[in-house]
Amino acid sequence: MTNADVSQIINSNEIQSSINPAKAQPTRTRTNKKNPLQNKVLMAKLNPYSTVLRAQRAKETATGAKKTISKKQRRVFRNATRKELNKNYAKVHDSVEAARANYTRLMNETKL
Repeated sequence: MTNADVSQIINSNEIQSSINPAKAQPTRTRTNKKNPLQNKVLMAKLNPYSTVLRAQRAKETATGAKKTISKKQRRVFRNATRKELNKNYAKVHDSVEAARANYTRLMNETKL
């Protein structure tokens, strides 16, 4: 059998009548992906609580409830927290040094 015979057999009326017709390809609509940070509806689909947060934010800005801190208050708070952190660091450092001294003392006592 040659290639011409195969093509004749495939294209014959008997074969073509029994083959399923070709199916039409579905048309695909291409759209740009929307940004949920800018699109409220899409954000509500992804995160339903976002509508509640948006309403709270709008209420805060309407009433002017945003708390403002002056530079002086910020500096005082920063210095107080820095002092507290330094105290805690000193405590940890002292306890580490004490543990190290205790370890070296025990190792010197139990020389093998």
